[in-house]
Amino acid sequence: MNTRKVSAVCLAILVAACAGDTEEAAEAPAMPEMSADEMALEQLREDWVTHYNMGHASVVGGNYADDALSLGANQSNFAGRDAIVADMAATMEAASPQIELSHHETMTFGDRAVGWGTYATEATTPDGSVASSGTYMTAFTKVEGDWKIQVVITNFDAAPPEGFAYGEAGEPPENEGTMGDLIGAYQTHYNLGHPSMVADFYADDAMASFANLPPTEGGEAISTLMAERMAANPADVTINDVGTIDLGDGWALDGGWYQMNAKDGGDALQVGTYMLLVNQTSDGWRIKWGVTNGGPAPAM
Repeated sequence: MNTRKVSAVCLAILVAACAGDTEEAAEAPAMPEMSADEMALEQLREDWVTHYNMGHASVVGGNYADDALSLGANQSNFAGRDAIVADMAATMEAASPQIELSHHETMTFGDRAVGWGTYATEATTPDGSVASSGTYMTAFTKVEGDWKIQVVITNFDAAPPEGFAYGEAGEPPENEGTMGDLIGAYQTHYNLGHPSMVADFYADDAMASFANLPPTEGGEAISTLMAERMAANPADVTINDVGTIDLGDGWALDGGWYQMNAKDGGDALQVGTYMLLVNQTSDGWRIKWGVTNGGPAPAM
């Protein structure tokens, strides 16, 4: 489900009307109809935002699967709907946050779906109003015929202010993912400083949203960004592939965590989590969408 925009034909009609053009306007092309699943997922997003902004944590929690997982931009990871709702309720009580979502695209795979977009929040604290924004990626699953949130990851699109309080990530789980070849090759070429080869692991129309950066779309743009990042902040990455969900028809959802270290065995710089939507091609698995978040590595 792609975000719908006003067509160029509609814009031309509007301009002609404002200019007093009396020529008969051509009919705008009909917009594709939404499927029942697309409408249900859109309604879920609308309900989530409405009740979140009203401070209804338990109602928002009804949109999550019992075993849902939340990978927060602030590095606080919560497993299970009860834990997610408890954290949400505490945040609502402390800061009365308001959120806006700008949804970009959703892909459905039978009883599963994956979507991504951007968000903007504003919260009230004792020190005043605090705004933040970033990217989200959500995996959905059907539970007894109803769509529920299975996994959600968020990040910030800019570095948080100095002294920002990151959450507790907890102990990392075991690596049980099945994307070892993709993750291993990605890690190898990143650490060797091969930006174009790392970018080759992304689809031509990919979206990559890295921690503290806005989303980047397109293989060439991702390659350029990789080169800039490697030149500005040389580092080695260790990627842990925690879990993979087979979506069918050559698609999968993969997630895990990573750690960045200064080159040549230097100090740990950053830790974070990631989620990828990947597609199997004739050249191997390629990343369609990817979101990572990150914060300072904990002191040893």
